[in-house]
Amino acid sequence: MERVWVCLFVLAAGTALAKGPTPVLNKKGEMLVGHININEATTAQLVELPGIGPVLAERIVGARQKRAFRRVDDLLRVKGFGKKRFAKLRAFLRIEGPTELKWQAREPEVSTPKPEVQSPPLPSPPASPPSG
Repeated sequence: MERVWVCLFVLAAGTALAKGPTPVLNKKGEMLVGHININEATTAQLVELPGIGPVLAERIVGARQKRAFRRVDDLLRVKGFGKKRFAKLRAFLRIEGPTELKWQAREPEVSTPKPEVQSPPLPSPPASPPSG
């Protein structure tokens, strides 16, 4: 029985990983795409991230002026930037490269048709004995 639970857990975890991160949507239904360089982004660019207001954006800029971020995880040293917020935004954060973060219209989901499941044929009724 324990093996069954382990198999189900592994299967569920694999399915979740295959789907990728949950998309971040705004009130207009637009999807956040791209990345933001936390070592170079302006306050205005940081505010584009959901959950980052002007005060927290200023704290991020102030923290990196004292000491540049070496890893994206270093953002956790900024007061007000907790683990939950970090987990939600991690996929959009980087410490090198250009900032190319933007909101774009969400693409309609393409559904793949599910294969039709056919029931096995019902057994034939028994043949009636010959009358004679």
